Amino acid sequence: MQNFPLHKCLYYRWLGLVYGFTYWSRQHFFIFRLSTWVKLLAFVPLVIAWRQNRSVPILGLALFLGLWVLWLYWRARRVGYKRFVAGETAVSAQSTLSKDEVLRADGTPLYPISPNQHILLKASGIFGVADREEQILLKPAEYWQVPLGDHTVMVQPEPGRFLYQFFNSTNLQNLQTGWLICGLMPLPVLAVTFYSVWGQEQLSLRDLYQGVEDENRESKLRTVYLYFDNKADETAVHHTILYDAREKRK
Repeated sequence: MQNFPLHKCLYYRWLGLVYGFTYWSRQHFFIFRLSTWVKLLAFVPLVIAWRQNRSVPILGLALFLGLWVLWLYWRARRVGYKRFVAGETAVSAQSTLSKDEVLRADGTPLYPISPNQHILLKASGIFGVADREEQILLKPAEYWQVPLGDHTVMVQPEPGRFLYQFFNSTNLQNLQTGWLICGLMPLPVLAVTFYSVWGQEQLSLRDLYQGVEDENRESKLRTVYLYFDNKADETAVHHTILYDAREKRK
Protein backbone atom coordinates (compact mmCIF):
# COMPACT_ATOMS: atom_id res chain seq x y z
CA MET A 1 0.00 0.00 0.00
CA GLN A 2 2.96 2.25 -0.59
CA ASN A 3 0.97 4.37 -3.05
CA PHE A 4 -1.53 5.49 -0.41
CA PRO A 5 -1.09 8.76 1.52
CA LEU A 6 0.42 8.49 4.99
CA HIS A 7 -2.84 9.31 6.76
CA LYS A 8 -4.64 6.49 4.95
CA CYS A 9 -1.87 4.03 5.74
CA LEU A 10 -2.09 4.94 9.42
CA TYR A 11 -5.88 4.67 9.36
CA TYR A 12 -5.80 1.25 7.70
CA ARG A 13 -3.19 0.08 10.19
CA TRP A 14 -5.38 1.16 13.10
CA LEU A 15 -8.49 -0.33 11.49
CA GLY A 16 -6.71 -3.62 10.91
CA LEU A 17 -5.67 -3.81 14.56
CA VAL A 18 -9.27 -3.15 15.67
CA TYR A 19 -10.68 -5.82 13.36
CA GLY A 20 -7.94 -8.27 14.28
CA PHE A 21 -8.45 -7.82 18.02
CA THR A 22 -12.25 -7.93 17.92
CA TYR A 23 -12.11 -11.13 15.87
CA TRP A 24 -9.46 -12.74 18.11
CA SER A 25 -11.35 -11.81 21.29
CA ARG A 26 -14.29 -14.01 20.30
CA GLN A 27 -12.53 -16.95 21.93
CA HIS A 28 -13.69 -18.05 25.38
CA PHE A 29 -11.93 -16.94 28.55
CA PHE A 30 -13.26 -18.77 31.60
CA ILE A 31 -17.05 -19.02 31.12
CA PHE A 32 -17.45 -16.01 28.78
CA ARG A 33 -15.92 -14.86 25.55
CA LEU A 34 -12.97 -12.54 25.95
CA SER A 35 -14.96 -9.91 24.04
CA THR A 36 -17.59 -9.95 26.81
CA TRP A 37 -14.93 -9.16 29.41
CA VAL A 38 -13.59 -6.32 27.25
CA LYS A 39 -17.06 -4.80 26.90
CA LEU A 40 -17.65 -5.03 30.65
CA LEU A 41 -14.27 -3.49 31.44
CA ALA A 42 -15.06 -0.62 29.09
CA PHE A 43 -17.78 0.51 31.52
CA VAL A 44 -15.61 0.26 34.64
CA PRO A 45 -14.50 3.93 34.34
CA LEU A 46 -18.18 4.94 34.26
CA VAL A 47 -18.90 3.00 37.47
CA ILE A 48 -15.84 4.48 39.20
CA ALA A 49 -16.75 8.02 38.10
CA TRP A 50 -20.33 7.53 39.30
CA ARG A 51 -19.28 6.20 42.72
CA GLN A 52 -16.85 9.07 43.21
CA ASN A 53 -19.44 11.68 42.23
CA ARG A 54 -17.43 13.00 39.35
CA SER A 55 -18.60 15.91 37.22
CA VAL A 56 -21.03 15.52 34.34
CA PRO A 57 -18.32 15.96 31.65
CA ILE A 58 -16.26 13.13 33.18
CA LEU A 59 -19.34 10.90 33.44
CA GLY A 60 -20.19 11.73 29.85
CA LEU A 61 -16.66 10.88 28.70
CA ALA A 62 -16.72 7.58 30.57
CA LEU A 63 -20.11 6.71 29.09
CA PHE A 64 -18.85 7.59 25.62
CA LEU A 65 -15.86 5.27 26.07
CA GLY A 66 -18.08 2.31 26.94
CA LEU A 67 -20.51 2.97 24.09
CA TRP A 68 -17.64 3.47 21.65
CA VAL A 69 -16.22 0.04 22.49
CA LEU A 70 -19.65 -1.52 21.99
CA TRP A 71 -19.96 0.25 18.63
CA LEU A 72 -16.52 -0.96 17.51
CA TYR A 73 -17.52 -4.57 18.21
CA TRP A 74 -20.88 -4.12 16.46
CA ARG A 75 -19.28 -2.51 13.43
CA ALA A 76 -16.50 -5.10 13.18
CA ARG A 77 -19.01 -7.96 13.29
CA ARG A 78 -21.27 -6.28 10.73
CA VAL A 79 -18.47 -6.03 8.14
CA GLY A 80 -17.06 -9.48 8.88
CA TYR A 81 -14.00 -8.22 10.81
CA LYS A 82 -12.35 -7.01 7.61
CA ARG A 83 -12.27 -4.32 4.94
CA PHE A 84 -11.21 -4.62 1.34
CA VAL A 85 -9.26 -1.85 -0.33
CA ALA A 86 -9.09 -2.23 -4.11
CA GLY A 87 -5.76 -1.78 -5.86
CA GLU A 88 -5.10 0.27 -8.95
CA THR A 89 -5.02 -2.89 -11.09
CA ALA A 90 -8.62 -3.90 -10.36
CA VAL A 91 -10.26 -5.78 -13.23
CA SER A 92 -13.99 -5.86 -13.90
CA ALA A 93 -15.17 -9.20 -15.18
CA GLN A 94 -18.15 -7.54 -16.87
CA SER A 95 -16.50 -4.60 -18.64
CA THR A 96 -12.81 -5.35 -19.16
CA LEU A 97 -13.29 -8.94 -20.24
CA SER A 98 -15.43 -8.27 -23.30
CA LYS A 99 -14.85 -10.22 -26.49
CA ASP A 100 -13.45 -7.19 -28.32
CA GLU A 101 -10.51 -6.79 -25.96
CA VAL A 102 -7.30 -8.70 -25.34
CA LEU A 103 -7.00 -11.21 -22.53
CA ARG A 104 -5.06 -8.76 -20.39
CA ALA A 105 -4.76 -5.01 -20.51
CA ASP A 106 -1.09 -5.21 -21.55
CA GLY A 107 -1.74 -7.87 -24.19
CA THR A 108 0.25 -10.62 -22.49
CA PRO A 109 -1.19 -14.15 -22.45
CA LEU A 110 -2.90 -15.89 -19.58
CA TYR A 111 -1.80 -19.24 -18.15
CA PRO A 112 -4.71 -21.04 -16.47
CA ILE A 113 -4.13 -24.09 -14.29
CA SER A 114 -5.31 -27.55 -15.29
CA PRO A 115 -8.83 -28.75 -14.33
CA ASN A 116 -9.03 -30.21 -10.81
CA GLN A 117 -5.58 -28.87 -9.91
CA HIS A 118 -5.86 -27.78 -6.28
CA ILE A 119 -4.14 -24.66 -4.93
CA LEU A 120 -3.85 -23.99 -1.20
CA LEU A 121 -4.78 -20.58 0.17
CA LYS A 122 -6.59 -18.78 2.97
CA ALA A 123 -10.12 -17.58 2.37
CA SER A 124 -12.42 -14.95 3.84
CA GLY A 125 -16.09 -14.20 3.26
CA ILE A 126 -19.38 -16.05 3.60
CA PHE A 127 -19.16 -19.79 2.99
CA GLY A 128 -21.70 -22.48 3.68
CA VAL A 129 -23.31 -25.82 3.16
CA ALA A 130 -26.94 -26.57 2.32
CA ASP A 131 -28.27 -25.82 5.82
CA ARG A 132 -26.08 -22.99 7.12
CA GLU A 133 -23.68 -20.17 6.28
CA GLU A 134 -20.78 -18.73 8.25
CA GLN A 135 -18.60 -15.64 8.10
CA ILE A 136 -15.02 -16.89 7.60
CA LEU A 137 -11.81 -14.95 8.09
CA LEU A 138 -8.47 -16.22 6.76
CA LYS A 139 -9.12 -19.93 7.23
CA PRO A 140 -7.24 -22.68 5.33
CA ALA A 141 -8.88 -23.35 1.97
CA GLU A 142 -8.41 -24.90 -1.45
CA TYR A 143 -9.29 -23.61 -4.92
CA TRP A 144 -9.83 -25.65 -8.07
CA GLN A 145 -11.79 -25.54 -11.32
CA VAL A 146 -13.78 -28.58 -12.41
CA PRO A 147 -13.65 -29.71 -16.07
CA LEU A 148 -17.16 -28.32 -16.73
CA GLY A 149 -15.99 -24.85 -15.75
CA ASP A 150 -17.25 -24.17 -12.22
CA HIS A 151 -14.73 -22.68 -9.80
CA THR A 152 -14.74 -24.11 -6.28
CA VAL A 153 -13.41 -22.65 -3.04
CA MET A 154 -13.54 -25.09 -0.13
CA VAL A 155 -12.67 -23.66 3.28
CA GLN A 156 -11.93 -25.57 6.49
CA PRO A 157 -13.01 -23.48 9.50
CA GLU A 158 -11.92 -26.27 11.83
CA PRO A 159 -10.44 -29.75 11.37
CA GLY A 160 -12.84 -32.14 9.68
CA ARG A 161 -15.45 -29.52 8.76
CA PHE A 162 -15.77 -27.90 5.32
CA LEU A 163 -17.75 -25.02 3.82
CA TYR A 164 -17.99 -24.00 0.17
CA GLN A 165 -18.60 -21.32 -2.43
CA PHE A 166 -18.95 -21.84 -6.18
CA PHE A 167 -18.89 -19.47 -9.14
CA ASN A 168 -18.48 -19.59 -12.91
CA SER A 169 -18.15 -17.29 -15.90
CA THR A 170 -21.93 -16.76 -15.99
CA ASN A 171 -22.45 -15.46 -12.46
CA LEU A 172 -19.00 -13.86 -12.04
CA GLN A 173 -19.44 -10.11 -11.61
CA ASN A 174 -16.09 -8.69 -10.61
CA LEU A 175 -12.48 -9.69 -10.01
CA GLN A 176 -10.20 -7.31 -8.18
CA THR A 177 -6.75 -7.26 -6.69
CA GLY A 178 -6.26 -5.29 -3.51
CA TRP A 179 -5.62 -5.53 0.21
CA LEU A 180 -7.57 -7.06 3.05
CA ILE A 181 -7.51 -4.95 6.21
CA CYS A 182 -7.76 -7.41 9.11
CA GLY A 183 -4.70 -7.43 11.31
CA LEU A 184 -1.32 -5.83 11.85
CA MET A 185 -0.47 -5.66 8.14
CA PRO A 186 -2.73 -5.38 5.05
CA LEU A 187 -2.75 -8.63 3.07
CA PRO A 188 -2.72 -8.78 -0.76
CA VAL A 189 -5.81 -10.66 -1.93
CA LEU A 190 -7.99 -11.47 -4.90
CA ALA A 191 -11.59 -10.34 -4.39
CA VAL A 192 -14.07 -12.43 -6.38
CA THR A 193 -17.65 -11.11 -6.59
CA PHE A 194 -20.41 -13.29 -8.00
CA TYR A 195 -24.08 -14.20 -7.74
CA SER A 196 -24.31 -17.35 -5.66
CA VAL A 197 -27.02 -19.98 -6.12
CA TRP A 198 -25.49 -22.25 -3.51
CA GLY A 199 -25.90 -22.41 0.23
CA GLN A 200 -28.59 -22.06 2.84
CA GLU A 201 -32.13 -22.11 1.35
CA GLN A 202 -30.67 -22.57 -2.15
CA LEU A 203 -29.17 -25.49 -4.07
CA SER A 204 -27.68 -28.48 -2.31
CA LEU A 205 -24.22 -29.74 -3.16
CA ARG A 206 -25.72 -32.74 -5.01
CA ASP A 207 -28.09 -30.52 -7.00
CA LEU A 208 -25.26 -28.20 -7.95
CA TYR A 209 -23.11 -30.96 -9.41
CA GLN A 210 -26.09 -32.61 -11.12
CA GLY A 211 -26.97 -29.38 -12.87
CA VAL A 212 -30.40 -28.99 -11.26
CA GLU A 213 -32.01 -25.64 -12.01
CA ASP A 214 -34.71 -23.82 -10.11
CA GLU A 215 -36.12 -20.67 -11.65
CA ASN A 216 -37.69 -19.64 -8.34
CA ARG A 217 -34.45 -19.55 -6.37
CA GLU A 218 -32.95 -16.17 -5.47
CA SER A 219 -29.27 -15.58 -6.11
CA LYS A 220 -27.21 -13.62 -3.60
CA LEU A 221 -24.32 -11.33 -4.42
CA ARG A 222 -21.25 -12.64 -2.60
CA THR A 223 -17.60 -11.64 -2.42
CA VAL A 224 -14.87 -13.99 -1.26
CA TYR A 225 -11.29 -12.90 -0.60
CA LEU A 226 -8.42 -15.22 -1.48
CA TYR A 227 -4.99 -14.82 0.14
CA PHE A 228 -2.00 -16.84 -1.10
CA ASP A 229 1.32 -17.60 0.56
CA ASN A 230 3.19 -16.93 -2.68
CA LYS A 231 2.70 -14.76 -5.75
CA ALA A 232 2.90 -17.70 -8.17
CA ASP A 233 -0.27 -19.30 -6.76
CA GLU A 234 -2.11 -15.97 -6.75
CA THR A 235 -1.14 -15.38 -10.39
CA ALA A 236 -2.23 -18.90 -11.38
CA VAL A 237 -5.70 -18.51 -9.87
CA HIS A 238 -6.02 -14.97 -11.22
CA HIS A 239 -5.15 -16.18 -14.74
CA THR A 240 -7.57 -19.11 -14.50
CA ILE A 241 -10.56 -16.95 -13.55
CA LEU A 242 -9.74 -14.33 -16.17
CA TYR A 243 -9.17 -16.90 -18.88
CA ASP A 244 -12.47 -18.65 -18.16
CA ALA A 245 -14.39 -15.35 -18.15
CA ARG A 246 -12.74 -14.23 -21.40
CA GLU A 247 -13.31 -17.52 -23.24
CA LYS A 248 -16.98 -17.76 -22.28
CA ARG A 249 -17.61 -14.19 -23.53
CA LYS A 250 -16.24 -14.80 -27.03
